[in-house]
Amino acid sequence: MAELDPVTFFIATELFASSDQDSFEQLPVLADRNSATRSTLIMLAHGSKDPCWRVPLDRIGDRAQRNFGRDSVRVAYLRFISPSLPEVIEDLLSRRVHQFRVLPLFLSHEERVTDEVPELLQSLCHKYAAVEIELLPAINEDPRFQRLIWQIMSEHVMPKWLVRSS
Repeated sequence: MAELDPVTFFIATELFASSDQDSFEQLPVLADRNSATRSTLIMLAHGSKDPCWRVPLDRIGDRAQRNFGRDSVRVAYLRFISPSLPEVIEDLLSRRVHQFRVLPLFLSHEERVTDEVPELLQSLCHKYAAVEIELLPAINEDPRFQRLIWQIMSEHVMPKWLVRSS
């Protein structure tokens, strides 16, 4: 099976997963974990003081690590909980990973994406001269994510027999 990039994997996993955790864990492996690149996708979320808030992201991160290897996908948080983005990058640098792609998992276009995150990444690049960090567009800007939200919403608004699967 052809390898999926981590963003497509994330979207595909959410499309195929149901709310039942057991079915999520039984999804097929989408790529050979040994074929992952030495670049790490870091899914960056805001964070919360509520420990239950992180459960869905940790599940996705754990699943991705089982599929692609521990250093291929990580989850980091801006506030309140660990690991922070600097903690994740420091850990990966100790494992000889120097290329990072940061995927902001923010649902609204806000200052964090336009100001705070780029400033944080710039300071990390300055601190660690050998790192390469690419800031990806926030997940809410991806048309596939917007279609996924539309599909989920339409399944709850319209009678099931009217919902067109795509």
